[in-house]
Amino acid sequence: MRQWINFYYYLPLERYEAHVLTVELGKEAMTDAQELFDVYKRALGIFECVFSMDDEVMLVINTYPCDGINPRPRSIKPYLKNERLHRTLNAFMEKGPHEEDIMHYYLTCRWGELKNKKLILHLCQHDLVKGVKPMNDYYFIQLEKKRCVRMQDDRFIDLIFKDESDKTRMIECLLATNLL
Repeated sequence: MRQWINFYYYLPLERYEAHVLTVELGKEAMTDAQELFDVYKRALGIFECVFSMDDEVMLVINTYPCDGINPRPRSIKPYLKNERLHRTLNAFMEKGPHEEDIMHYYLTCRWGELKNKKLILHLCQHDLVKGVKPMNDYYFIQLEKKRCVRMQDDRFIDLIFKDESDKTRMIECLLATNLL
C-alpha cells in the first residue's frame, strides 16, 4: 500500500505539479462567524465531491519540528466514530529534505468511520484559535482511486491526482457544484 505513497508530500507536489489542483477557501484572515461558515461549507463541499462514505481512506498527519521540539498532533480520538480505530494509529519518523525530523501518524479506515465534518470544521477554525490546538498537515488519501486531499487550515485545499483525466473529472464536479 505504501509503495505509491510518499508520506512527505512536498516532494510529490513538485513532481506532480500538473496533477495538483489548489482550491482557495477564503480570505487571508477571517474576521467573523459568517466567513468561517462560508469557508467550512466550501471545504465540506469539496470533500463531498472527492469522497463517498464507503471509500477506503488513509488519514495521514504530518508533524514538523518547531524550535527543536517535534509536536504531537491533536488527538485523533474525537474524530473517530469507533474506538477500535484509535488502536490502529501508526507512526514513524523520517528525515525531510532539510534534514529535519518529520513524524507521520496514519491510519486506514472508511470515510464514513471518521467524524469528517467535525475534523474539517476544526481544520477551518485553526487560525481563529478558538480552543483548537495547532494543526499540522492533514492528508486524506483515497486508496482505491489514488487521490489525495491535503488540508492544513482555512486557506486552501490541495487536491492531488494520479493523472490529468482524473483531475479534469474533479474540476467538472467542482464547477457543477459552484465550488470552483
